[in-house]
Amino acid sequence: MATHGELFLCGHARWGAALVACVLGTHANPTAAAGELEAEYAVRWRASAGVPATPEAVLTALGLKKGKAGNYKVQYFDVDPSAAPMAGFSVVVRERIGTKTDTAWKYRGAQAPSPVDRNTWRCPLSNEDKRKDELDVSIFGDTSTKRTYSRSCTSKQVVGKALPPEIKLKPRGCIGEVSLLEAKGSDVSVERWQLKSGAVFLEVSWKGEATPAALESAYASVVRKLVARGVRPLDRSMTDIASDC
Repeated sequence: MATHGELFLCGHARWGAALVACVLGTHANPTAAAGELEAEYAVRWRASAGVPATPEAVLTALGLKKGKAGNYKVQYFDVDPSAAPMAGFSVVVRERIGTKTDTAWKYRGAQAPSPVDRNTWRCPLSNEDKRKDELDVSIFGDTSTKRTYSRSCTSKQVVGKALPPEIKLKPRGCIGEVSLLEAKGSDVSVERWQLKSGAVFLEVSWKGEATPAALESAYASVVRKLVARGVRPLDRSMTDIASDC
């Protein structure tokens, strides 16, 4: 059986040089080596009896201490598919109100665009405060990952002020109550999502390099510890989960 690192390398081989070029864009070090690509790793599961079901319990399972906390109401919106920059990509619009308030406009796709295509992309936020290009790596099994290229643009405003009126949005109607807890001295954060249906989901996420070594470290420092506590990682994104109420 292939190791986690070998599986990760296979993903890079399929995407090729375009992936390296697009992630090493204007918001990353342009001279960085392929092994220094930034990724956001995440593990998600549904709360149930016998598994860590609060952010505090998750940090305890991972041997981490509590840091900053926050509470939010989060909802997602549908937008005209023509807003996607190219075939194979979708647009995600998310509003978060609470301890911090912001609106995110995100492009997501399975295949990385060429540098030429990427440089033509524009986010329609009226006040863009932050932008990032990265790989979203969802881990949902001993040898199973899903990697998605994403560009996220963020404005520190509610959605009605962040986007111009000609952008027509349709609320999905699923407002989630989210509790966030960061780990002290670490970039690990835990979110507890309570949905309209009453279902509760947990997500652990953290930053790292997009390398086989970083993926192996993710399994050792996070995934296996959670699985040992009875967690069964899901293969769905939090956007999909939180939009299905």
